[in-house]
Amino acid sequence: MPGKVLYISLVLILTFSFFRGTSQMRDSMNRLTAREKTNLDIVIQFHSSSGYIKKFIESGKMSEDVEWFVPGQKAILPFAGLWKGVAGITEFSRLLDSTMRYDKVEIKEYVVDGDRVAAIFWAEGIAKGTGKPFKSEVLRLYTFKDGKIIEVRNFYDTASYVSAVSM
Repeated sequence: MPGKVLYISLVLILTFSFFRGTSQMRDSMNRLTAREKTNLDIVIQFHSSSGYIKKFIESGKMSEDVEWFVPGQKAILPFAGLWKGVAGITEFSRLLDSTMRYDKVEIKEYVVDGDRVAAIFWAEGIAKGTGKPFKSEVLRLYTFKDGKIIEVRNFYDTASYVSAVSM
């Protein structure tokens, strides 16, 4: 229970510090600038079907030196860490796909603030090595520069994933 409280507190702190109080929800699309709508559309396209990481790589909508961050101990969660560029994100995707099987990914909300878009979604599935389930709400923060994604940060219930991969 203390881990879940810490996780929820971290997500709230990160969300509020990330958006500095000027956030606009998805249902307020009429208040978004043209740039914000474009950024949001790119993120929505990535999450519109399975294989979104491959779409992310192939889209041309990411910077050459894009960074993708996933928290966790690499010794336990091999897909955790800071991944850079197409090669790094490709390796992240390979390691994630070899470790976890997602049975459900459900977008709950998008939040937009200038060159930042947050995707909040529910994810669940099983760890391939153990067959144990995991489930977590995920906060993924995208940062854009000049119309391209330069950074993606992921926040999730790492304890659920660690429990699923542990024997």
